[in-house]
Formats: sequence, C-alpha cells, structure tokens
Amino acid sequence: MNLQSAASFVRRVFASERFFLVMVGLFLVSSVWVAIASLYPMAFDEEFHFGLIKIYAAHWLPYGIENTRDMAQYGAAASDPSYLFHYLMSFPYRLLDWMGLSQTAIIVWLRLLNVAMVVGSLFIYKKALLTAKASKAITHGVIAAFTLIPIVPMMAGQMNYDNLLLIMVALSFWFIIQITNRVRATGFLPVGNTLTLVGVILISLPVKYAYVPIALVLCLWLLALVVVSVKQHGKIGVLKHARRGFNKITLNGKIWLVILALAGIFFSARYVENYVRYETPIPSCHVIFDEDACMDFGPWARDFLYKKHLDPQFSPKSFPAYFSQDWVPGMIYRLTFTLAGKTNDFQTKQPLPLVWPLGCVFLLVGLLAFIRYFRVLIKKYPYTFLTLLVTLTYIGMLSIKLYLGYRQTGVPAAINGRYILPLVPFIMATLVHAILYGARRLNATNITIIVLTLALAIIFLQGGGVFTYIVLGESHWFYTGWGQASHAFIKAVLSPITWQHRWFG
Repeated sequence: MNLQSAASFVRRVFASERFFLVMVGLFLVSSVWVAIASLYPMAFDEEFHFGLIKIYAAHWLPYGIENTRDMAQYGAAASDPSYLFHYLMSFPYRLLDWMGLSQTAIIVWLRLLNVAMVVGSLFIYKKALLTAKASKAITHGVIAAFTLIPIVPMMAGQMNYDNLLLIMVALSFWFIIQITNRVRATGFLPVGNTLTLVGVILISLPVKYAYVPIALVLCLWLLALVVVSVKQHGKIGVLKHARRGFNKITLNGKIWLVILALAGIFFSARYVENYVRYETPIPSCHVIFDEDACMDFGPWARDFLYKKHLDPQFSPKSFPAYFSQDWVPGMIYRLTFTLAGKTNDFQTKQPLPLVWPLGCVFLLVGLLAFIRYFRVLIKKYPYTFLTLLVTLTYIGMLSIKLYLGYRQTGVPAAINGRYILPLVPFIMATLVHAILYGARRLNATNITIIVLTLALAIIFLQGGGVFTYIVLGESHWFYTGWGQASHAFIKAVLSPITWQHRWFG
C-alpha cells in the first residue's frame, strides 16, 4: 500500500459513522467505569457540587433560599450565579433519596447522569462542526482526539457543572453557525433559530459565569449579522421577513420558544438579583458571609492565606511572562495529568511521557500554520474567525482574571485545564484545517494525514482518555471491593504496554 492509498484509507475510516460510534462507545465505557469505581469525592470540586445539589434539593425554587453560616463552605452558596446545574441535579437527587438509596448509590447515579451529559455533548459538537462545513473525517477525528484528553473521562465521571456547560457551548455554536449559514445564503436571519439561540444563551449564563465572555461574542456576532441583513434588504425588508418567519413557526414551536425564553429569563435573573442585593452580579464569599465563615471555603481560604503571607518585596511578573511561563504550560499540563480527590489530599501524578509533548507539538504546529495562512483560512473556513473571536475573548478574560489574582497572592493558582474544554473541539478543528491547508501548499497532504493518525494512535495507546487515570492511579483512589479490584486488573493489563519513563524528575 503506497502513501496515497494509506491516506485515502485513513480518510475513509475516520469519515465512517462506525468509527465515530466506536470512539464514543469507548469513551462511554471509560467514563462509566470512572463513575462507578472512583472514590468520592473526586478532585474537580465534586464535594462542592454535591453539597450545593443537596441544598437546592430542600427547596422547590432556586430563589428565596437563606444563606446560613454552615453554607459558607460552598462560597457564595445560594447566591452563586453559577447554580443551574445544581438546581437541575437536585431533582434526580430528590427521587433517589426518596427511594431510600445510600449516599454512595446516589452519588454513582448522579455521576452517570453527568456521563450522559458529556456523551450527549459529543453528538452536538459533531452537528456543529459538520454545519460549519468541516468534513466528516476531520469532525470524527477531532471528537476522537477530544475524548482522548486524559482529564475528559475523569470530568465526565463525576458531578461537575462543566459537564452541562459542554452541552450549552456546543448548542450555542451549532445555532450561531446555522444562523450564519442562512445569512450568507439569503441575507436573512432564520427567526426560529435566532430566538432559540437567545434562549440558549440566557439558560447557559446561570450554568457557569465563565460563559459570559462566550455570550458576549455571540451577541456581538448576532448584531453583526443583523447589520449585514439590514444592509442587503433594508430595515423594512428585514422586519417583514422576521414577521413572515415568525408566522410560519408552528403553534408547538411558538410554545417552545415562549417556554425557553421564560426559563432563560427566570434562571439568569440571579445576576440581576445579586446586583440589587450586593451591588455585584457575581458576589464573592466574603460579600455573603464574614471572613471567619469564608475560611471554610477552600479557594477563598487559600487566596486569603496567600495574601496574608505575601512577601512585601514581591514583584509580580508581567502579564506576557505570566501567560507564557505559567498559564499556557499549566493549562496543557492540567489537561494531561491525573490526580486523586480530597480523601487522598489531591495526590497528583505527572502526565505520561508521550501525551503531553505530542499535544504541545500539535498545538505549536497548528498555531504556526494558522498564523501563516490566517487570511486564506478566514476566507476558506468562515467559522475560523468566530472560533478565534470566542477563544481570544474567553482565554483573555480568564487569564487576566487569574493574573490579577496572582498579583494579589503571589501564587499562580487556579490554572485548570478543564476550564477551556468547552472550546477545545472548535480549536482543534481550526488547527487541523490550518495544518492540512499548509500541507496541501507543500504537497505533503498524504504524509501529514498519516503523521496525524499515528500521533492519535500513540496517544490512544500511551495514556489517552482514561488510560492515564488507570495506569498512574493508586488503589486507594477507588472504592473498596469492585472499584479497587477492577482497577488492579485493568492496570495490570495496560501497564506493560504503556511507556512510563520520565526524562525529568
């Protein structure tokens, strides 16, 4: 088989529906195993999320809940604007608790619901990428690579609002891309999809306030589309089209849009309530409780102690230095490492030796190709610009927020790779398009496809997905009985074929 034949075979395999379903199936099995085998609480604030779920389970509505002192361990507690995940999860919790299940059984069932959220998001990401004119081969390859990021099955297998955020970001992109496609084709915004997107944005805001910069870009993008439509058809033409479009929506569709709008306004009103009560839409713990009470909230206590013991002579790095030396390496590292939960003092294990460097090489080559062919990519793949705007805004606001915290504490804390996961599939697709376009310019498309495929295969076999968690995890990270027994068995199978040599340390 020559190089061209091999590359064509790879394309066919990646483009097949069977490949996509197999990768999703492997991810599903991996995440389910994490959910049922891992000791509670897991590392990504699972105890925090479960505590808030139980608080909301005692109330039918998310408003009017009194913030008692014992809630200070959950930060702003019932005033946290990132609450919708906890409120929604409180309903299955109520049912499971009513059925008399043990806490461990309830935790496992709630974890499985989180697995379902992430698996569901993979199908929506696929829809969004295909709607953005990415090929099936690239779309399936990107989603496969996403599932092989070591922390993704770990996050999917525990209670965490980032799992619901994946769905909401994927939905947001899917709808904005559909709307953009329609404007490019006809000059008019599709009324149903536009109203649905507004509802999705409103509902996403109370899932996690980190969605705010994404919402900002999407709203500006929508506004730009309206301007384009008005320039082409005039204000009267646009209004007439909007009225005709709304009249064409079925009665059930209109009812759905009203419910979506009311739900979005109702849940996102937490930001308004907070501003009225506390003069800030996102209050910190000390705004709600006194400092002594907030010492029970881990992140607040950490920052408080860092500030208290900060060397008066401390001279912070510049933002570019912080971003390049701490933020970027920290983010990549915390996408590929593994760690235990609170019970085991968040015991951390370094990434396996091939996953981290291969990820870095892909990122570096992709960025270089993107910069080199930026203008062509913007014209050839119009959604490249949308991805760029959202990514720069999101990463910019997140990194600046953490940098300001570093200036106050002297410690580059809270640099967590999972924060950028909702955008990773779109970032990956953009970089793959850039690499393949550059390869075509250099007449190296076939070899590039083979190299990318081999890199993906190496990651799969040498720590991708749940492999890192299994190979580096220790027995006490898992539930006694089946959890520890299954981990010991799988680890014994995988360890001999996984290279674990370290160049450093």
